[in-house]
Amino acid sequence: MKYLAISSYLLFNLLGSSASSQVYNTDSIASIGWMVGKWSVEAGEVGSDDSAFKESGFLDCYRVLNNRIIRCERYVNRTEMSGRYTNLSRSRSSIYYFTYNEKESHFDLIRIGPNGTRTTSYRKKDQWTLKAASSFDHPTLGFKMFNDISLTRESDDLVIRVESLRNSDGTFTERYEAKMRRIE
Repeated sequence: MKYLAISSYLLFNLLGSSASSQVYNTDSIASIGWMVGKWSVEAGEVGSDDSAFKESGFLDCYRVLNNRIIRCERYVNRTEMSGRYTNLSRSRSSIYYFTYNEKESHFDLIRIGPNGTRTTSYRKKDQWTLKAASSFDHPTLGFKMFNDISLTRESDDLVIRVESLRNSDGTFTERYEAKMRRIE
């Protein structure tokens, strides 16, 4: 219920209060329609401090609001947790909204998850790849992290790679990769 209230608030504010600054282009969202479907998820993360986890679950993506937004729901269970990850919840869920900002010519991914809400802007690298670079204050490490992210369709699979996640002096890195196979 909490996620429903947050997502409703976020979505109505996104579409209502910023309508003058953002124009949503159905054709642009259609260009990433390859994300729509139900997917099984296998993922893992490894940090330079030897912390690691694996997770599996599913991702369900579908079009909403007259095909102007892609909404995804992700549910995963973590296993093989080591290091600082042993204190994390064994299961987690997130809701994602992909929108297209025509004025800025990029896709916005609004993520609503256990650590709050975060927006990341993606640009198309090619027909099958979205790329993003972002930063955020890491909730458990206590310093700013910098992301280099790719979301790619490879054959019939989706692959998310956080190729390099590190603090500004480069002394800490994490690598995350998720592979999703279409189940519907």
